[in-house]
Formats: sequence, C-alpha cells, structure tokens
Amino acid sequence: MVVSGNSCRTNADCGSKFYLCDELTLECQHKPVFPMNMEEFWGLFALSALVGMANVGGIGGGGITVPLVAICWGFSTREAIAISGATIFWGAIVRFFWSINQKHPQKKATHIDYGIVIVMLPMVLVGSATGVLVNLWLPPIILSSMLTLLLLVLTIQSTGNAIKLYRKETLLL
Repeated sequence: MVVSGNSCRTNADCGSKFYLCDELTLECQHKPVFPMNMEEFWGLFALSALVGMANVGGIGGGGITVPLVAICWGFSTREAIAISGATIFWGAIVRFFWSINQKHPQKKATHIDYGIVIVMLPMVLVGSATGVLVNLWLPPIILSSMLTLLLLVLTIQSTGNAIKLYRKETLLL
C-alpha cells in the first residue's frame, strides 16, 4: 500500500497510478483531481448515483462510499472513511434544506420529526466520536475487516427484513 510521504525518485517508485513523486520533496503524494482517468470518472458517476439513492432512502451511504473511494481513487481506508464522513455530512445538509419546508403527507406536522432528532442526536455524536478514535487507533487491515464484517451483517439483516416485508405486502394483495 502506498502512503503519502514515502520517498521516491520517479512516479514508478510510488507503486500506484494514484500516487506521483513530488519533484521538490521526492515524496509520494496523491495525484491531483485533474486530469481524471476513466476509472475516476466512472467512480464519480457511480458515487454520485449511489450516494444519491442512499440519501433518498434515508441512509448516509457510508457503506458504499468507503470501498468505492478506496477502489476508484486509491485512498487508504482511513482517508476513505474521512471522505465518506464528509460525503454523508454534505448529503445530510442538502437533504435538510430540501426537506425543511415540506409537510408530512399523512399528519399535520413537518417532514422532519424533530422529536426523534433530539432523542437520537446525542448517541449519534457519541458513535461518531468513538468511530473517529477507533479509526485513529486500529491498523488499516483491522478497520477493513471490521467494516466488511459490519456490512455483511447489515446486508443479511436488511435482506431478511426485505423478505419479511415482501411477504407481508403480498399477503395484503
């Protein structure tokens, strides 16, 4: 794995198309955004579409963002987690401003349930702070393993819930 700051003499010494040798410092640095290669272009398209769908579905999309950023842009797990957090944050800001004036379709209330926000926000902040500390303390291989295991468990749970909901809805028809 290439890490920014490794010493080099040529771009080949950096060992990845996403890292270039800085001629002044002779250290590997992540390449700038432009010019984009095709992998990055398609990654941007896929990331935008998938995070958009995740946001509409009510989830942040971090489980999609971390591996996609690592694969399409060559960032380390730690860097991908940080980029994922920023992506989720900005998605939430956009979603908030999109929903702020909307009314609930079935009751006389705002679209945003501020009661749930007040109850959940403290634990979300605790979880976020804990995640930042874990990200700093654990080696990348453990982080990747934990994220993979978590996504596997959540995928199995979501699939089970989808099957139950499908069966319930088909019985109503």
